[in-house]
Amino acid sequence: MTRQQGTRIGPYEITSLLGVGGMGEVYKARDTRLERSVALKFVSAELSGDSEARIRFRREAMTIAAITHPNICALYDVGETEDFEVDAEHQSSLVSYLVMELVDGTTLAERLLRGPMKPEEAVACATGVAQALSAAHAVGIVHRDLKPANIMLTRSGVKLLDFGLALFHGIGPVDGKSTDRTVPHSRESGIAGTLQYMAPEQLEGKPPDARSDIFAFGAILYEMLSGRRAFEGSSQASLIATILHSTPLPVPAIDPSGPLQRLIGNCLKKDADERWASAHDLVLALQGIVSDTRQENRESAGRRTPASLAGWVAAAIFALLAVAALLQARRAGTSPAPGLDLYSILPPATTVFSYGEAPQISPDGSLIALLAHDVSGTSMLYIRRRGIDGATAIAGSEGAFLPFWSPDSRSLGFFADGKLKTVSLNGGMPQTIASAPVPRGGTWGRNGDILFIGLPSLPPFRVPADGGEAVPVPIAPGSRQNRWFPTFLPDGHHYLYLGVGPPDPSGFSVWAGSIDSAEVKEILKTKTTVAYAPGYLLYRREAALMAQPFDAARLEFTGAATPVAEGIGYNAITYQSLFSVSSVGTLVYKNLAAGPDVGWFDRGGKRTGTAAPAGDYNTVCMTAGEKLLVYELADPATGSIDLWSRDLSSGSSTRITFDPAVDFYPVCSPSGTEAIFASLRMGPPNLYREDLRVPGSEKLIFGDPFPKIPSDWSRDGLLLIFSVLHPKTNWDIFAIPSAGGSPLPVIATAAEERNGKLSPDGHWIAYVSNESGSFEVYVQPFPPSGPKWQVSRGGGLQPEWRSDGGEMYFIGRDGKLMAVDVAGEGVGAFIMGEPRPLFETRMTGWEPVLLGTQYAASRDGSRFVVITAPQTPQPITVMLNWPAALPESGR
Repeated sequence: MTRQQGTRIGPYEITSLLGVGGMGEVYKARDTRLERSVALKFVSAELSGDSEARIRFRREAMTIAAITHPNICALYDVGETEDFEVDAEHQSSLVSYLVMELVDGTTLAERLLRGPMKPEEAVACATGVAQALSAAHAVGIVHRDLKPANIMLTRSGVKLLDFGLALFHGIGPVDGKSTDRTVPHSRESGIAGTLQYMAPEQLEGKPPDARSDIFAFGAILYEMLSGRRAFEGSSQASLIATILHSTPLPVPAIDPSGPLQRLIGNCLKKDADERWASAHDLVLALQGIVSDTRQENRESAGRRTPASLAGWVAAAIFALLAVAALLQARRAGTSPAPGLDLYSILPPATTVFSYGEAPQISPDGSLIALLAHDVSGTSMLYIRRRGIDGATAIAGSEGAFLPFWSPDSRSLGFFADGKLKTVSLNGGMPQTIASAPVPRGGTWGRNGDILFIGLPSLPPFRVPADGGEAVPVPIAPGSRQNRWFPTFLPDGHHYLYLGVGPPDPSGFSVWAGSIDSAEVKEILKTKTTVAYAPGYLLYRREAALMAQPFDAARLEFTGAATPVAEGIGYNAITYQSLFSVSSVGTLVYKNLAAGPDVGWFDRGGKRTGTAAPAGDYNTVCMTAGEKLLVYELADPATGSIDLWSRDLSSGSSTRITFDPAVDFYPVCSPSGTEAIFASLRMGPPNLYREDLRVPGSEKLIFGDPFPKIPSDWSRDGLLLIFSVLHPKTNWDIFAIPSAGGSPLPVIATAAEERNGKLSPDGHWIAYVSNESGSFEVYVQPFPPSGPKWQVSRGGGLQPEWRSDGGEMYFIGRDGKLMAVDVAGEGVGAFIMGEPRPLFETRMTGWEPVLLGTQYAASRDGSRFVVITAPQTPQPITVMLNWPAALPESGR
């Protein structure tokens, strides 16, 4: 019996059906008391009178209640409700239900349909599963049905589900029957569990224990790495024989004699006594071989196959770049000063360093936090021990950016998915600390607090590093200054930050503020971030890294600036200089490198040309008829960001805005003669309109104290769609007449809604929302009324429509450009096909904070312009004892 939307079960209101299985149904529901989403799991009507099913159901509740662990789905409540029409006589019956944590993500089984995982991804996932098993085994619980379908991959890590077949030796009888009694998985088989992942002793009818789960774990890890099951057979009998007597072939993707291969082999031993003794041992083993796995990747990449040739070429290019960087440093006079040592480091295997992100050296100088992305653009945090080859991926750090260290060098803070997060290097998954919709840096104080910028137009917030209430630091009443990239000074009270805006509307300076006072002091005129090292302030000036003696107690310089290194990289979009410095004389930095370019691609992903050369691009729009490309372009020399247009026929470029403030996020008009954009020239982003034929002709359309970002222009030219950031409701979607006027709300809920895109006929609006816990693409009628449809699955950003409305596009979480056929574009029901991938975009990464669009489709959808991140290795230089580069008088 399927329950309808709006049905109340006690305090729980059903909102949608999540799934139906042999044992029952699972629904998404709203807990009306706590205003949170939950999952409701019911025994099916067919089994409601089955005593064995009731025992299993209640066992599952008691089992889950016994475990509290971040990698195991949490149980909130249990109960019974009266159902009608569950039998032929239409009699009522009591039906049991569980109230559980609503886990949003993709099952491992669904993920494996796309093929095997990379070793780093597989090890990170396996570590989460092993940690969950370790917690369960510690309280006497054996899962007994470990399989990919019961493992959920979420943005916060792995979740282990479905303990319905678990053995729990720690609880008493249920309904007068022992909980240690084996309940058949099906009446036909008489075997509890799923055959492909069962240990030999289970198949032989022997009592299972924790080592049986370890066997299933080994089979799953084998499948993650190889893309095929460890044991297969044409029938149930042949499958059982294979498990009992055969050994799987080695996983081809990893070293046959490497530690990961040996770990799997140990898990799959036929004799339980020869397997790992506990899941805790598995966790330790996995944590210990991560760096070895990275080395195996390098060895595998070095085999002489046609596919590996590119790896050799990339390594050769990197070597040349590294040599060039060292020669450049020597020409600049920063080496060979006595005691100074320079060397370069490679990105993690199969990745490149994320463009525009600074490497972060730990305060004690022993570790380097790196951001790198694979070919799909998926970025992750990696940790590399200084002087040792190989880097370790931080599980659960997908989409991370702007990392910063704890004072003890044992933990990291970073931002991802609009949140401030922390992660301990001693193990465990990242923890969410606070909301940060548009983050601009954080710093970790010695007093245990984190100071962070969650939204540039709001004050910095201070929050305990282990979680708690985030409170704003004092600022002057009426201040409209934006504060970016805070960094604590040694006293733990004062901090430096990059100030943007008033008192100088177009000015940038480094200021000193305090967490205890609203008073500020201007330190340095600059458009870039700075770093404090004992006795010095380091900052970038015309691509050179300068070190200037600085008294942190008096907040003033005490001597002249001296160049330390040349060719320091810079992100003109965020104003971040690409360097960091430790407390013990170690400096790391990225050199200047070419930025992204804008390329033409066909539907298969083949690059067919270049639409715009390399530059610091962020978003792009294309005018009707594919005549002009409009984009913002950053000038690394001055730090200014202005709008430019490029004639796609002649290749000529024209600057169209000239204000010193930042102009960004252009949206092209249907006529192809105008653009609307956001600008910081009056403080927070406000909306301006520009005639593309008359550079410098922009006029204010709408301004108020809240940040606004444009996203679309109706095809009749009369309506503008834009997003507004309110402190209480986050991003909401509004509309305003293009000639100016009062804005009207379109979609405004407690969730984040943005990137609104109208269909060509104006009947529908596509947008991005995180109402489910992850960012997905949705469609609603326009103006909104009635139902909405979720378009993406597993993550979606940057929706766009084909010019005839017959197809939609969006960027998936894996960086692929996705296409969706639309058959019902018009008044009435929205009819769409399944999303299908077109090609890897190789953009700068999965960036939910990005509010613009990094691609544009031709009218017929046959080709696309895409902002493409550079794929050439970019060197990172490590400078030991950097003060040795200073003259004697400066030491």
